[in-house]
Amino acid sequence: MHAATASHASSAVPAAYAPDMGARAEARYWPAHALDTFLLQMAARGHCISATMMLGDRGYALDQLQHARALSGEALQSAVRELSDYFEDAQPAVAGLHWCHR
Repeated sequence: MHAATASHASSAVPAAYAPDMGARAEARYWPAHALDTFLLQMAARGHCISATMMLGDRGYALDQLQHARALSGEALQSAVRELSDYFEDAQPAVAGLHWCHR
């Protein structure tokens, strides 16, 4: 098989695996850039935050954001505001994928 054809064939997604765009029209993805900024800003202040735990445990994420609110720095506080909008949302788009519901 020609390389271009092989590449095209392997990238095709069967209809059974295509996302249901109608059901996800209101979907919102987690703010990756803000999370990266938050992690770096917290590390610069001597606090080690787990990205995996932030995405995997809503309680942990909310606790870390609360702790960060008491710290100074505009870049940190900007990231806290953006992440708060996402993590404080009762039903974020990826809650079923990332957060443990205990």
